[in-house]
Amino acid sequence: MEPLKKYRVINRPLVEMLTRQVGSADRPSVEYETGATAGLFGSTLRFTRKSSRRAGEPDYGDPAVVENLVAELRDRGQLRIDRPYDSRSLRDTEWYVYERVEARPFAIAVPETLKRLGAPNAITVWLSGPLAAPAVHTGRWASIYAYLYIVEEISDYTVGDRLHGISGISALNVLLDEVIQQAESVSQYYVRTPPEDDLRRAGAIPGTTRWIETVYKVAYIGSRWPTREGGGDIFKELLAYPLYIAD
Repeated sequence: MEPLKKYRVINRPLVEMLTRQVGSADRPSVEYETGATAGLFGSTLRFTRKSSRRAGEPDYGDPAVVENLVAELRDRGQLRIDRPYDSRSLRDTEWYVYERVEARPFAIAVPETLKRLGAPNAITVWLSGPLAAPAVHTGRWASIYAYLYIVEEISDYTVGDRLHGISGISALNVLLDEVIQQAESVSQYYVRTPPEDDLRRAGAIPGTTRWIETVYKVAYIGSRWPTREGGGDIFKELLAYPLYIAD
């Protein structure tokens, strides 16, 4: 039976890792031909290469496998339905978050200098937000807002390959830090340079804003925006990897 939703992105390495965590891994290895796909604004990049997997190993790009993993995360209490705003709220557990949000994809070709260090070939950043924290903050700060950056890695890595020397999130941080360092003055960021502008300055090509359903793994929560002396709103960045993105 076809899934009711269209899966635009399935993060095969993350699906593989979670499958091995929750399932049996004691099977003999076999050679096979595999194709890794990565979505980019609805189109598909496909890389085919020879790799190995255990006999009877599932197809990590199968939506049914993904849906089983989401159910497992929910049963284990590791699936949130609210966007976190503070890394302290994540405790020591690996947290995954379900959201249905409006997001805009930005395609970024990773520079050769970073690719030589092991970064992916390209990344697509799905930008959403900001959403205000549900709690009302009193005192010095008015509200906390969080932008969501879901970082999709585009590369020819397939099942069983080593991880990137530099992750897609690390590559994005390098590019955004360079943008900020090139800013004319710190005061420019007190007036809230939109994240979309920063991504464009980093070489990103924007796609079409759309509603998506996603489960993502939180990697980092921080902020590049300075706060005013005496108080004001706090703007944060939540950087994450998708388990999947669907329409």
